[in-house]
Formats: sequence, structure tokens, C-alpha cells
Amino acid sequence: MTIRHRHPADPAAFERYDRERHVPIASQMPEARVELTLCAPGPDDAAPPCYRVAELYFADAAQMEASPAGAPEASVAP
Repeated sequence: MTIRHRHPADPAAFERYDRERHVPIASQMPEARVELTLCAPGPDDAAPPCYRVAELYFADAAQMEASPAGAPEASVAP
């Protein structure tokens, strides 16, 4: 599962929300490998297309669907 986060209007608030909301959800998924990447500017110093990419790796689709990440309410963030 790949999640691309848009550039937040308030990066500090985004980081706080991520730490308080998403990290606890990810900690409930010991079966998943989670990788976070902060997007960097391009070679011409252009703004990156997104703020952060979160990638969650599961053994199979059934494992993903059974995890908190597979819940419908997990698909939309404020």
C-alpha cells in the first residue's frame, strides 16, 4: 500500500497529527513493514510532487485487508 501525502499548509501540525494518529495505527500492524520517505526537491530545486510517501508492505492482500490500514476509514485523512 502506498500513501502519498500532499504538502501540508502547516508542516508542524501535519507532523504532530502523523505522530499522534498514524504512528499508533502503524504500531498495531506488526505484520507490516512500514517505510516513510520525505520527498526532496528535484535537481532543478523544483518543489517535490508530494510531502511524504508512506509505504506499507504485507505478505498478501488478506493480511493487508485484516489490518487497520485496510479499514475504509483509514483511507481518508483530514
